[in-house]
Amino acid sequence: MRGAGFRTEMHLSDPVLASYIVWRTRKERMAVIFWLAAGTLVVAVTALLVATMEQRPTAPGAALRVPEQRIFAEQLREIDRDSERGILGLDEAQRLRNEVARRILDRDRDAVPVATTRGPTMIAAVIVVFAVLGGGVTIYGQIGAPDYPDLPMSRRIAEAEALRAARPSQAAAEASVPALKPLPVDAAFLKLMDALRARVAERPDDAKGQQLLAENESRLGNHAAAARAEAEVVRLKGKYVAPEDHVILARMMIAAAGGAISPEAEKELGAALLLNPNDSDALFLIGLSEMRVGRPDHGFQAWRRLIETAEPDNEWLPEVLARIGDLAAVAGVDYAPPADLATRAAPGPAAADVDAAADMTPEARDTMIRSMVEGLAERLATKGGSAEEWARLITSLGTLGDTDRARAIWEEAAQVFAEREADLSLVRQAAVAAGIAP
Repeated sequence: MRGAGFRTEMHLSDPVLASYIVWRTRKERMAVIFWLAAGTLVVAVTALLVATMEQRPTAPGAALRVPEQRIFAEQLREIDRDSERGILGLDEAQRLRNEVARRILDRDRDAVPVATTRGPTMIAAVIVVFAVLGGGVTIYGQIGAPDYPDLPMSRRIAEAEALRAARPSQAAAEASVPALKPLPVDAAFLKLMDALRARVAERPDDAKGQQLLAENESRLGNHAAAARAEAEVVRLKGKYVAPEDHVILARMMIAAAGGAISPEAEKELGAALLLNPNDSDALFLIGLSEMRVGRPDHGFQAWRRLIETAEPDNEWLPEVLARIGDLAAVAGVDYAPPADLATRAAPGPAAADVDAAADMTPEARDTMIRSMVEGLAERLATKGGSAEEWARLITSLGTLGDTDRARAIWEEAAQVFAEREADLSLVRQAAVAAGIAP
């Protein structure tokens, strides 16, 4: 709620507030433990570096001075014993003593400590401390998250499943969608629709009638009514239901829910994939649904399969190819789409269709063009499509002089692409060219 007069009070007995206090206390305690541990590591590393700088180099061979002196002393005592026993003469004994003395002098001269230069240890220590602390804090502040709790994979999956379970039902999602402005429709068409609704109400088990009702309710923007009629189509077809029937129902449900993919719509997409694992419409929407609940890994798998199995003119390929790199990065996968899928042309008439049209009479050519336009309009009404296809339909209707219908298509497209500015701009350009938009 917003407003200057709004206020709320919470007491410590409130379980939500109590849980928050426990969480906040634990969060602050973990932050203190983290910084204490980090500080201890910095001090330990700094002490080790300072101790290393404090060590003075020793003279070569200094570690052997004491053992060698013992050897020299033992040699002198041996000379004295041999001289007393008469083994050595006085001159020989004195010569040997002089030799030992000379060796001692030579060894002492080698053992004089070598002059070394000792650096400013305290200055170095301060530099090390500031370098480690400053550098560590700066880097961690850029790429770290000291207040972010541990988030292991098991917890992420659990949170994603909780988010999936918390999605509103189809009925709740439809109820939350604001009423849309009715599309301008010819009075004669509305009269036909009233007759169709009455006939379907009298014969609810007529699958063809339910399908016709679903298509026309969708054209009018009555997506909830269209979804209910399409659900009857799926029910009546029974074991003969096709994957596209489930997909059409799911897309009508999504449109009725304002773009939200409810559990019921996701169930229809799953049913379509059971019948055809490579259905591009179902793969795209399932991937989108998985991303919305926090499972980019599952979303990536669906979109990757779409890329690898879709036809070159598939309506979803441009969007999937534009977003698959970011999705793969979030999913932790190193992936590059096949090189031959980098560019895709929007669907259009084949070369054979163009050649055939050139040999037709004006009446036959007009009939063929209108048939293609009606086919495109029906597909956009039931399955949706890209902005390029909506723009092409508006242009075609404008060329045929059916400006009222082109205007109705433009108004519907403006609602479909309201949150996608680039696509809306493309469709608006077609509407401007057809003279139905300022």
